[in-house]
Amino acid sequence: MISRPRLSMPGASTTSPVSARSSWSGQIVVGSVTVPVKAYAAIASPSNSTLHLIHRDCGQPIAQPRTCPTHGPVTTDDIAKVFRFAPGDDVVLSPADLDSLKPQDDDQLRIEHLLTSPGFDLSLTSGRTLFLIPAHAAAAPEYGVVCSLLAKHNLWGVGRAVLHDRSQLIGLHVVQDVLTAFVLQWPQARRACPAFDRTPVDPQRLRQLEKETLLLRKSFAWDEYQDDYEPRLTELVRAKIAARAVSTATTTAKSRKKPNPTLTARAA
Repeated sequence: MISRPRLSMPGASTTSPVSARSSWSGQIVVGSVTVPVKAYAAIASPSNSTLHLIHRDCGQPIAQPRTCPTHGPVTTDDIAKVFRFAPGDDVVLSPADLDSLKPQDDDQLRIEHLLTSPGFDLSLTSGRTLFLIPAHAAAAPEYGVVCSLLAKHNLWGVGRAVLHDRSQLIGLHVVQDVLTAFVLQWPQARRACPAFDRTPVDPQRLRQLEKETLLLRKSFAWDEYQDDYEPRLTELVRAKIAARAVSTATTTAKSRKKPNPTLTARAA
Protein backbone atom coordinates (compact mmCIF):
# COMPACT_ATOMS: atom_id res chain seq x y z
CA MET A 1 0.00 0.00 0.00
CA ILE A 2 1.43 3.33 -0.99
CA SER A 3 1.98 5.91 1.72
CA ARG A 4 1.30 9.58 1.30
CA PRO A 5 4.40 11.51 0.33
CA ARG A 6 5.51 14.31 2.55
CA LEU A 7 3.58 17.09 0.91
CA SER A 8 5.87 19.96 1.69
CA MET A 9 6.41 23.26 0.01
CA PRO A 10 9.51 25.38 0.57
CA GLY A 11 9.76 26.20 4.26
CA ALA A 12 8.42 22.81 5.34
CA SER A 13 9.12 23.43 9.01
CA THR A 14 6.32 25.97 9.16
CA THR A 15 3.77 24.34 6.86
CA SER A 16 0.35 23.31 8.15
CA PRO A 17 -0.54 19.64 8.74
CA VAL A 18 -1.43 17.42 5.79
CA SER A 19 -5.11 17.66 4.83
CA ALA A 20 -7.10 14.95 6.62
CA ARG A 21 -9.06 13.82 3.56
CA SER A 22 -8.93 14.11 -0.19
CA SER A 23 -11.15 16.70 -1.87
CA TRP A 24 -11.25 15.01 -5.29
CA SER A 25 -10.30 11.74 -6.89
CA GLY A 26 -10.04 10.92 -10.56
CA GLN A 27 -7.57 10.29 -13.38
CA ILE A 28 -4.95 12.49 -14.98
CA VAL A 29 -4.79 11.78 -18.70
CA VAL A 30 -1.59 12.82 -20.48
CA GLY A 31 -1.29 11.33 -23.96
CA SER A 32 -1.55 7.57 -23.59
CA VAL A 33 -0.87 7.65 -19.84
CA THR A 34 -3.71 7.59 -17.32
CA VAL A 35 -2.90 8.06 -13.64
CA PRO A 36 -5.49 7.53 -10.89
CA VAL A 37 -4.93 10.23 -8.28
CA LYS A 38 -6.35 11.73 -5.14
CA ALA A 39 -6.30 15.49 -4.53
CA TYR A 40 -5.46 17.11 -1.21
CA ALA A 41 -5.74 20.81 -0.44
CA ALA A 42 -2.29 22.39 -0.61
CA ILE A 43 -3.29 25.56 1.23
CA ALA A 44 -4.75 25.54 4.75
CA SER A 45 -8.05 27.30 5.28
CA PRO A 46 -7.90 30.65 7.07
CA SER A 47 -7.78 30.52 10.86
CA ASN A 48 -11.00 30.27 12.80
CA SER A 49 -10.03 33.27 14.91
CA THR A 50 -12.71 35.41 13.34
CA LEU A 51 -14.03 38.58 14.90
CA HIS A 52 -17.75 38.72 15.63
CA LEU A 53 -20.23 41.58 15.38
CA ILE A 54 -22.08 42.73 18.52
CA HIS A 55 -24.38 45.59 19.47
CA ARG A 56 -22.01 48.10 21.03
CA ASP A 57 -24.54 49.23 23.67
CA CYS A 58 -25.67 45.87 25.07
CA GLY A 59 -23.07 43.37 23.82
CA GLN A 60 -25.59 41.08 22.14
CA PRO A 61 -24.44 39.37 18.90
CA ILE A 62 -25.78 40.77 15.67
CA ALA A 63 -28.01 38.16 14.00
CA GLN A 64 -28.36 37.87 10.25
CA PRO A 65 -31.45 35.72 9.66
CA ARG A 66 -32.79 35.05 6.19
CA THR A 67 -35.91 37.13 6.02
CA CYS A 68 -38.56 38.04 3.48
CA PRO A 69 -39.56 41.72 3.54
CA THR A 70 -43.22 40.63 3.45
CA HIS A 71 -43.35 37.42 5.50
CA GLY A 72 -40.36 37.74 7.84
CA PRO A 73 -37.95 34.85 8.62
CA VAL A 74 -37.93 31.92 6.15
CA THR A 75 -36.41 28.44 6.14
CA THR A 76 -34.07 27.00 3.53
CA ASP A 77 -36.97 25.03 2.01
CA ASP A 78 -38.82 28.30 1.38
CA ILE A 79 -36.01 29.76 -0.73
CA ALA A 80 -35.85 29.48 -4.52
CA LYS A 81 -33.22 30.63 -7.00
CA VAL A 82 -34.14 32.96 -9.84
CA PHE A 83 -32.53 34.66 -12.81
CA ARG A 84 -33.43 38.35 -12.87
CA PHE A 85 -34.47 38.78 -16.50
CA ALA A 86 -35.74 42.32 -15.97
CA PRO A 87 -36.87 44.48 -13.03
CA GLY A 88 -39.89 42.75 -11.57
CA ASP A 89 -39.49 39.77 -13.92
CA ASP A 90 -37.71 36.85 -12.25
CA VAL A 91 -37.31 33.47 -13.95
CA VAL A 92 -37.57 30.77 -11.26
CA LEU A 93 -35.09 27.90 -11.63
CA SER A 94 -36.05 24.57 -10.07
CA PRO A 95 -33.52 22.09 -8.64
CA ALA A 96 -33.97 20.06 -11.83
CA ASP A 97 -33.18 23.15 -13.91
CA LEU A 98 -30.00 23.72 -11.93
CA ASP A 99 -29.01 20.05 -12.25
CA SER A 100 -29.27 20.36 -16.01
CA LEU A 101 -26.50 22.99 -15.91
CA LYS A 102 -24.02 20.64 -14.27
CA PRO A 103 -21.37 19.40 -16.73
CA GLN A 104 -20.89 15.71 -17.37
CA ASP A 105 -18.31 14.52 -14.88
CA ASP A 106 -16.02 11.70 -16.02
CA ASP A 107 -13.61 12.24 -13.08
CA GLN A 108 -10.78 13.06 -15.48
CA LEU A 109 -8.26 15.85 -15.72
CA ARG A 110 -7.35 15.57 -19.38
CA ILE A 111 -4.24 17.58 -20.25
CA GLU A 112 -4.93 19.33 -23.55
CA HIS A 113 -1.79 21.46 -23.87
CA LEU A 114 1.79 21.45 -22.56
CA LEU A 115 3.42 24.86 -22.16
CA THR A 116 6.88 25.95 -21.12
CA SER A 117 6.94 28.12 -17.99
CA PRO A 118 7.34 31.42 -19.89
CA GLY A 119 4.22 30.59 -21.89
CA PHE A 120 2.05 29.96 -18.83
CA ASP A 121 -0.07 32.92 -17.69
CA LEU A 122 0.33 33.14 -13.91
CA SER A 123 -2.22 35.96 -13.73
CA LEU A 124 -4.95 33.31 -14.13
CA THR A 125 -4.14 31.51 -10.88
CA SER A 126 -7.06 31.70 -8.46
CA GLY A 127 -5.35 30.79 -5.20
CA ARG A 128 -6.75 27.26 -4.94
CA THR A 129 -4.01 24.65 -5.13
CA LEU A 130 -4.24 20.86 -4.87
CA PHE A 131 -1.56 18.23 -4.34
CA LEU A 132 -2.21 15.20 -6.55
CA ILE A 133 -0.82 11.90 -5.30
CA PRO A 134 -1.20 8.32 -6.60
CA ALA A 135 -4.56 6.85 -5.64
CA HIS A 136 -2.89 3.50 -4.88
CA ALA A 137 0.43 1.71 -5.21
CA ALA A 138 -0.29 0.44 -8.71
CA ALA A 139 -0.54 4.03 -9.96
CA ALA A 140 2.92 5.03 -8.70
CA PRO A 141 4.95 4.07 -11.82
CA GLU A 142 2.76 6.05 -14.25
CA TYR A 143 2.64 8.90 -11.75
CA GLY A 144 6.43 9.00 -11.83
CA VAL A 145 6.45 9.09 -15.64
CA VAL A 146 4.16 12.13 -15.77
CA CYS A 147 6.14 13.86 -13.02
CA SER A 148 9.40 13.26 -14.84
CA LEU A 149 8.03 14.55 -18.15
CA LEU A 150 6.82 17.83 -16.68
CA ALA A 151 9.86 18.36 -14.43
CA LYS A 152 12.48 17.49 -17.06
CA HIS A 153 11.19 20.09 -19.52
CA ASN A 154 9.78 22.52 -16.91
CA LEU A 155 6.33 22.19 -18.44
CA TRP A 156 2.85 23.28 -17.39
CA GLY A 157 -0.08 21.13 -18.39
CA VAL A 158 -3.39 22.85 -19.11
CA GLY A 159 -6.69 21.00 -19.07
CA ARG A 160 -10.17 20.84 -17.61
CA ALA A 161 -11.84 18.91 -14.80
CA VAL A 162 -15.19 19.04 -13.03
CA LEU A 163 -14.88 20.21 -9.42
CA HIS A 164 -17.96 20.81 -7.27
CA ASP A 165 -20.28 20.46 -10.26
CA ARG A 166 -18.49 23.17 -12.26
CA SER A 167 -16.07 22.76 -15.13
CA GLN A 168 -12.74 24.26 -14.04
CA LEU A 169 -9.63 25.24 -15.94
CA ILE A 170 -6.59 23.54 -14.38
CA GLY A 171 -2.85 24.15 -14.58
CA LEU A 172 -0.69 21.12 -13.75
CA HIS A 173 2.91 21.56 -12.64
CA VAL A 174 5.51 19.68 -10.58
CA VAL A 175 6.37 21.28 -7.24
CA GLN A 176 9.06 19.47 -5.24
CA ASP A 177 8.41 16.16 -7.02
CA VAL A 178 4.64 16.35 -6.43
CA LEU A 179 2.08 16.85 -9.19
CA THR A 180 0.31 20.05 -8.21
CA ALA A 181 -2.96 21.30 -9.71
CA PHE A 182 -3.65 25.02 -9.81
CA VAL A 183 -7.31 25.95 -10.29
CA LEU A 184 -7.30 28.78 -12.84
CA GLN A 185 -9.62 31.60 -13.71
CA TRP A 186 -11.17 31.44 -17.15
CA PRO A 187 -9.24 33.80 -19.49
CA GLN A 188 -12.41 35.77 -20.19
CA ALA A 189 -12.51 36.82 -16.52
CA ARG A 190 -9.16 38.59 -16.69
CA ARG A 191 -9.46 42.35 -16.88
CA ALA A 192 -7.50 44.44 -19.32
CA CYS A 193 -4.59 46.31 -17.77
CA PRO A 194 -5.10 50.10 -17.68
CA ALA A 195 -3.02 51.97 -20.21
CA PHE A 196 0.01 53.84 -18.93
CA ASP A 197 2.90 55.75 -20.44
CA ARG A 198 6.10 53.84 -21.09
CA THR A 199 9.44 55.57 -21.38
CA PRO A 200 12.75 54.24 -22.77
CA VAL A 201 14.86 52.42 -20.17
CA ASP A 202 18.02 54.23 -19.07
CA PRO A 203 20.84 51.64 -19.49
CA GLN A 204 22.98 53.30 -16.83
CA ARG A 205 20.12 53.30 -14.31
CA LEU A 206 19.44 49.66 -15.11
CA ARG A 207 23.09 48.68 -14.50
CA GLN A 208 23.03 50.60 -11.23
CA LEU A 209 19.89 48.79 -10.09
CA GLU A 210 21.36 45.42 -11.08
CA LYS A 211 24.37 46.09 -8.83
CA GLU A 212 22.17 47.30 -5.98
CA THR A 213 20.02 44.20 -6.06
CA LEU A 214 22.71 41.53 -6.27
CA LEU A 215 22.22 40.70 -2.59
CA LEU A 216 18.52 40.10 -3.21
CA ARG A 217 19.41 37.15 -5.46
CA LYS A 218 20.97 35.16 -2.63
CA SER A 219 19.34 31.95 -1.49
CA PHE A 220 16.62 32.32 1.13
CA ALA A 221 14.25 30.26 3.23
CA TRP A 222 10.50 30.54 2.78
CA ASP A 223 10.28 30.31 6.58
CA GLU A 224 11.09 34.00 6.85
CA TYR A 225 7.70 34.82 5.30
CA GLN A 226 5.03 34.20 7.91
CA ASP A 227 1.58 35.61 8.54
CA ASP A 228 1.85 37.32 11.94
CA TYR A 229 -1.82 38.34 12.21
CA GLU A 230 -2.83 35.44 14.48
CA PRO A 231 0.05 35.86 17.00
CA ARG A 232 -0.55 39.62 17.11
CA LEU A 233 -4.30 39.10 17.61
CA THR A 234 -3.62 36.60 20.42
CA GLU A 235 -1.19 39.01 22.08
CA LEU A 236 -3.72 41.85 21.82
CA VAL A 237 -6.55 39.76 23.32
CA ARG A 238 -4.33 38.54 26.19
CA ALA A 239 -3.27 42.09 26.96
CA LYS A 240 -6.88 43.29 27.02
CA ILE A 241 -7.92 40.38 29.28
CA ALA A 242 -5.02 41.16 31.63
CA ALA A 243 -5.98 44.84 31.68
CA ARG A 244 -9.58 43.90 32.38
CA ALA A 245 -8.50 41.71 35.28
CA VAL A 246 -6.41 44.54 36.74
CA SER A 247 -9.30 46.96 36.35
CA THR A 248 -11.69 44.54 38.09
CA ALA A 249 -9.24 43.97 40.94
CA THR A 250 -8.75 47.70 41.39
CA THR A 251 -12.49 48.34 41.44
CA THR A 252 -13.02 45.55 43.98
CA ALA A 253 -10.26 46.87 46.22
CA LYS A 254 -11.71 50.39 46.16
CA SER A 255 -15.19 49.13 47.02
CA ARG A 256 -13.80 47.27 50.03
CA LYS A 257 -12.05 50.39 51.34
CA LYS A 258 -15.14 52.56 50.89
CA PRO A 259 -16.99 52.96 54.25
CA ASN A 260 -20.40 51.36 54.51
CA PRO A 261 -22.96 54.17 55.17
CA THR A 262 -25.26 51.83 57.12
CA LEU A 263 -22.54 50.66 59.50
CA THR A 264 -21.32 54.21 59.95
CA ALA A 265 -24.83 55.39 60.89
CA ARG A 266 -25.28 52.56 63.37
CA ALA A 267 -21.96 53.32 65.02
CA ALA A 268 -23.00 56.95 65.44
